Amino acid sequence: MVPMTVARTAASTAIIMLLPRPTTHAHFENEAFILEAIDLVSRKYPDVKILESNWWDVLPQEVIDRVFEDVEFPGWALEHAAVTETSLMMYLRPDLVREEYIPGDTDFTAIPYHKYPVVKRMVPDTGALASARGSSAEKGRLLAETAVDEFVKIAEREYK
Repeated sequence: MVPMTVARTAASTAIIMLLPRPTTHAHFENEAFILEAIDLVSRKYPDVKILESNWWDVLPQEVIDRVFEDVEFPGWALEHAAVTETSLMMYLRPDLVREEYIPGDTDFTAIPYHKYPVVKRMVPDTGALASARGSSAEKGRLLAETAVDEFVKIAEREYK
């Protein structure tokens, strides 16, 4: 039961980080593990309120529409190293962005299942699962400020 061991370790380690404030993360693939850890902590400490969210879950549709004005929104599962993440990095840490490597349109097609062993060509060499065309620091700022504003509203409502 490796996942349960990982979750127990995460739960015992994360309790200091999680309480008494909401937590957010930015890695789609980690959500199940984070939720399991939160569930374990919540069972042990039922009087403690814990909120969890992805930064993208709180974005209003009009913000998503503005960010994806240049390319079609591929869905959050495919938005890896694409418009939102590239734009956020252009805003938050422009010194780390190497614009000459920003992927344009891709011919990547997602499959609706997992395949093992993993075939190297299942993910493009760039690591991007969708186009990053149209990324900008301005879009990154819009995403960051909107997410922070929405989290503040949630925290004010939940922790009155």
